[in-house]
Amino acid sequence: MTANAIDAPTPGLLDALRSHIGRFSEKHPDWDAFPANNGYPELARAQIRFIGAGGSPKVSDPSTMKADHFTLSLVYLPAGHYAASHVHEVEEAFFVVQGVLTVASYYDGEIVRSRMGPREMFLNEPGRPHGFLNDGVEPVLMAIMVANIKGAPVKISYKCHPKDFGPEVARTFGGRDTEDRKDIDRWITRYSQAPFERDPSGFARKTYIGQGAAPAGRFRKDLVRIPPGKAVRVFSRDVEDAFFVLSGYLTVVWEGEGAVVEQRLGPREVVFNPAGRKHCFRNDGIEDAEFLMIVGTAEPETVQFA
Repeated sequence: MTANAIDAPTPGLLDALRSHIGRFSEKHPDWDAFPANNGYPELARAQIRFIGAGGSPKVSDPSTMKADHFTLSLVYLPAGHYAASHVHEVEEAFFVVQGVLTVASYYDGEIVRSRMGPREMFLNEPGRPHGFLNDGVEPVLMAIMVANIKGAPVKISYKCHPKDFGPEVARTFGGRDTEDRKDIDRWITRYSQAPFERDPSGFARKTYIGQGAAPAGRFRKDLVRIPPGKAVRVFSRDVEDAFFVLSGYLTVVWEGEGAVVEQRLGPREVVFNPAGRKHCFRNDGIEDAEFLMIVGTAEPETVQFA
């Protein structure tokens, strides 16, 4: 895996682009990503790492791209399983790809539960204890993005783990359920309720984290839909961005070093575009492509795509 800086020596631009792509078919789920779960079958879940290690201590995984302002991984949670209540010092976003996820947020002894379906997102604010549960009839697959601080692993502190409180208490997430929603809904984005905004280049986007949506910290996130035959012009940013394809097929183009190269991405595949890299995207397929665009800043969009 090459470094994420664009001035790092590479065999060529195409090799550099390929080294910044994560293919779902080439990944292997890691059922030992969270050592604190060992010995507790109901806590078992698998992680597929693309950018950084997320909440896993496996920060030296050579198959994972190095994180800058955010990490990106998939987590597979079987029906009936849950994650014990824990807390991070930074924000953490759950985007549901498949299934129905229940997020349990802790407020001074009370638990607010929120059920999230496909293409819905829950942003856990820094310092807020939370857990999650699959009480549905099918497995949950979700994309998790955690704010990253360079040179420091993502810290995780357990607040109600079965090793300390027993499984019965741990499944309550350390509090009593309440119908009071507190301020929780400001941290939720639902696909059916978020409006699409049209870009002059021909694509549309829904903001999930950032201006008018869930509050941004170290990164923001949009869901982009681009119709067949549409493309954007080449652009670059002062920070990194990443595209995670949800449906359809997306062609990503890099320019530089006297060359133009491209690669096609399908569902559950990721490209990481480093800060300063000239790049663009288009849809060569016969159906709309939808993807998450994660950008390593809280600032509003400044790129002119048309």
